[in-house]
Amino acid sequence: MHERGIASMGGQPASPGRMRSLRRQVARLQTIMRELGEHHG
Repeated sequence: MHERGIASMGGQPASPGRMRSLRRQVARLQTIMRELGEHHG
């Protein structure tokens, strides 16, 4: 998310492939966290 903020502020934009990879990693972490929360809930 930080790199997207830099790109939107006029800094050096990250490559689309890298942005896609970062979003995928974030989604994966969110899914894992949600699953862990459901198991402990």
